[in-house]
Amino acid sequence: MYGIELEEEDLEEIALVAWDLIGNKRTKLYSYTTCIDNNNSIQLPCNASSVESLTVPYEDWNRVTNHTENGDYRTSIIESRIEAEK
Repeated sequence: MYGIELEEEDLEEIALVAWDLIGNKRTKLYSYTTCIDNNNSIQLPCNASSVESLTVPYEDWNRVTNHTENGDYRTSIIESRIEAEK
């Protein structure tokens, strides 16, 4: 229409970006809580098609650093403060 020529792969890329921006896709987000087994794996529910994120219930601070043997206590204080503010 405007005299622009694109490769088929470029058109597919543009279509996928447009589809993502539409925002009316039929999706559902679920929260699932489980424990890790002895093989460091988890059993997902049968209706799970993808995993968006994983979280752990403890503060994430630097337990091992190149400067100290017992971890970086400054990051422990910061993470504890963040968890307390939640």
